[in-house]
Amino acid sequence: RVGADAGGALERLAAREAALAAQHAGALSEFAAARRALAEAQEEAAARADGVGARDSELHRLGAALEEAKGALEERGSSLSDASPLVRIKAAIAALRGELGGMEVRIGVVSHALTQLSLSDKQAAARDAAARGGEGSAASAAVAGPGPGPGARGGKRGVRL
Repeated sequence: RVGADAGGALERLAAREAALAAQHAGALSEFAAARRALAEAQEEAAARADGVGARDSELHRLGAALEEAKGALEERGSSLSDASPLVRIKAAIAALRGELGGMEVRIGVVSHALTQLSLSDKQAAARDAAARGGEGSAASAAVAGPGPGPGARGGKRGVRL
């Protein structure tokens, strides 16, 4: 009798487990897709961070070259009698300064975009965790942050320079 009761309970449990698995299959596949998208976004963010580092080092290299050229020009400028080469060199320095300013802006934009991407990925992960852990709880709503962010639609996002 105990064996029959245990067997019946086991069958009911297996049936309920199968029903729950069928009921939540869509949510599980959606979660797996979101997890893959998060991994792709993190890889892209890491690649972009490497790009920012490379641009930053190039900016420093160009700045050092500019300072070196500026020093050399100031040395030679005092000994030159003809001012036209000096005028051209000063114009080139001004152009380099403009380029450096543009590169600083681009680095700032990329850094901001990476920060935004990281923040939206964290918010998406928090929303996914909240959705798994108990929908509607105040704690999960506080973790998820305000409303849908830029990553709410899913898909592959890119940062344009």
